[in-house]
Amino acid sequence: FAVALLSHVLKIYLLYAVEKPHFRRIYKTRRKSSTAIGQKVRTKAKEVQNSDTAVFLANWVRHPIETGAIAPSSQQLAVAMCDTMNIGPGSVVVELGPGTGPFTEEILHRMQGKGTYIGFELSEEFIKKLRDRFPENKTDFICRSAEDIGAVLKEKGIKHCDCVLSGLPWAIFSAELQQRIINQVVNSLKTGGRFATFAYLQGLVMPAGQNFRSLLSRNFDKVERSNIVWKNLPPAFVYRCEKVA
Repeated sequence: FAVALLSHVLKIYLLYAVEKPHFRRIYKTRRKSSTAIGQKVRTKAKEVQNSDTAVFLANWVRHPIETGAIAPSSQQLAVAMCDTMNIGPGSVVVELGPGTGPFTEEILHRMQGKGTYIGFELSEEFIKKLRDRFPENKTDFICRSAEDIGAVLKEKGIKHCDCVLSGLPWAIFSAELQQRIINQVVNSLKTGGRFATFAYLQGLVMPAGQNFRSLLSRNFDKVERSNIVWKNLPPAFVYRCEKVA
């Protein structure tokens, strides 16, 4: 209980830290609306309001269970997620919970505009952000559950995917939901296909994190853990799994 309370206090503090400066800028904008400086302030305030962090925090306030995280993942974590996934031109890649797109950007960069990408995202706010950010892939983001991977691949005439990358908040899911999603991941991967998901540093010692590690070991032939990515809020690491047969 103490850990959960501390986590929520931290989330509220970070939200306050981001939003309060934003409102100060808005106030200054109204005071200086007729000046060139006022125009610059308005522009800066709009940038703050539309930043990935602000969008993420606002979405967490509206949907704390579905969102899970309080800030988008770092570029360093995105690289760690994609490394060893063998993503390249022609790959069939599924992403679960792309959020504002930090992993998506790295995935699409490696695909070089060739192949098939499908992003499963339940938040309509994030879907809009993703379509604005990646206009060439706007039809690739779908508002469907991760439990529908197999159904969506079938609808698109795809038998198996090469890899699945997940930004889902596993720790807040029930054991039953975790198993259902992992079943979908395993069944959708080709032989030799790979799965990557991340966990925060506390996942190494918390019971929920240890249970999830056991779940991966029961369902994948190979499970490896990356080095800790310290340049992320909070620090995180990546589980890299492979379906051998």
